[in-house]
Amino acid sequence: MRGFALTPVERRDVVLRAIRRDASGFVPARSASNEVWVGPGIVLRINPSGEVGRLAREARLAARLHPDVRYPEVLDGGVVEVPDGAVEYAVTRRVAGRPLAWAWAGMSREEREAAVSAVLDALDHLHETPAEGLPTDADLDPPHQLPLGSLLRELEEARAGQPANALALLDEVVDWVRERYARVEPERTVVAHGDAHLENVLWDGEVTALLDLEWSRSTWREVDVETLLAFSAMPAGFVAEGVDVDAFGDVASWVRQRRPGWFAEDAVSERLALLHISRTSTLLPGSPATWDPADPADRRTHLRWALDHT
Repeated sequence: MRGFALTPVERRDVVLRAIRRDASGFVPARSASNEVWVGPGIVLRINPSGEVGRLAREARLAARLHPDVRYPEVLDGGVVEVPDGAVEYAVTRRVAGRPLAWAWAGMSREEREAAVSAVLDALDHLHETPAEGLPTDADLDPPHQLPLGSLLRELEEARAGQPANALALLDEVVDWVRERYARVEPERTVVAHGDAHLENVLWDGEVTALLDLEWSRSTWREVDVETLLAFSAMPAGFVAEGVDVDAFGDVASWVRQRRPGWFAEDAVSERLALLHISRTSTLLPGSPATWDPADPADRRTHLRWALDHT
């Protein structure tokens, strides 16, 4: 059952009454999938979809994290009944700072490089988290960086309305994916963040928090590596409207310089290509009716590049 009969403010107030908090001083914050309210000393996250368990899963993961992951302290969580069902909520301690992507334009090059280094350190600690009992790719079916079955379905659905040259490309992509997916499975998985870009990091003169473990799971380390590289190359797909998207190009080079071991294994480039194809496949619906392979902005050109440079 969904809580959509209520407005976001009404849902907020229902939850705050349930946890005996005054609604004064709570303001909305940007979020892709939850309703987020920042208040005096705390942050309230509400999942309005009717799905119950996602925020609790994140809280259970948070309880086992190393402090240097910098995930905010979880103070409360639960489920509140609303007129047409229930909504899940989580309360975390408020951490100083604003999204690193928003602060980026006003930072020096030295501050930016130090921030990326701190993010990588936090991810290292996250990747070492015990994975017992955590979901895998198959359990979560994430909306990007897809498991094989989901990826093949996405590529099949993307065929609708494509011109002949794009259909030939998609055939080639499917063959490439089928051939490589099982072959490049790593021997060891990690607890990956799942959406590790600079909108999910807080900055207040230093990195103060790594946020949003909604898609965290036991999977390839390259899930986080590919996200950082994609953010560096195509920040407009990640950042809030109004953020300068022309200043993130150095992120990828700093990742490579500071974590050469992440790229040392022979299969890494193929894993990154598979993950990039996974991300790109979700963006293909609504593509133009024609495809010029020389157009660098066309997502189909990105697929062509992934095949040709692996």
